[in-house]
Amino acid sequence: MDVLIAGSSGLVGNALLTLLANSDHIGTIYALVRHIPHLKYDKVKFVLTDFESLSSVLKDIPKVDIIFSCLGTTKALTPDKHQYHAIEVTYPVQLAEWGVQQGVQQFHYISALGAKASSSNHYQQLKGKAEKELDQLNIPSVYKYRPGLLLGKRKDKRTGEAVATVMMKLLQPILKGKWARYRAIKVETVARAMYYLCLHAKPEHKIIHNEMIETYGNQN
Repeated sequence: MDVLIAGSSGLVGNALLTLLANSDHIGTIYALVRHIPHLKYDKVKFVLTDFESLSSVLKDIPKVDIIFSCLGTTKALTPDKHQYHAIEVTYPVQLAEWGVQQGVQQFHYISALGAKASSSNHYQQLKGKAEKELDQLNIPSVYKYRPGLLLGKRKDKRTGEAVATVMMKLLQPILKGKWARYRAIKVETVARAMYYLCLHAKPEHKIIHNEMIETYGNQN
């Protein structure tokens, strides 16, 4: 299976790229990047794009079977509202629409806990809008991942998130049952869940909540 991944420089995207690159089940990997990394994988083809010209870049990419959208940002990193919306909604949907034209079989999208198009929280609202648009597209398998707080080493410093991480680690033991949805989760676990589901995809459009991500991510 050939795949396309956007957001491979992010926490989850980077972990996922490593899994895909070392898998015997995956063929050529097209990774859309803003900067060509120093990483070297035999079957990974890095495709330079600023994403604003995404449609023209996609024209030169051969047909793929699976698309992974690991794009994401924060208001602090992207204060421009138009660009913020583009990263969270426009680009993932553009990728999916291109996939429909190519006959893609699977689309995997990293959403967010509490995603809802009508949410008063702007971030959750954007993720919810993207989910809604993806569900309207004719792609056999669409998986929308809603992880809890991501645990991993970031290149950029996020003070608020660092504090939240410490608090969540302390709360982990008591977040069980219906509260498991709010547990912090390692980026590697999310990546493994995405990889597992790409190998075991069913014809369905499904939200993968945090506790489900943990289950799939811990499969052998």
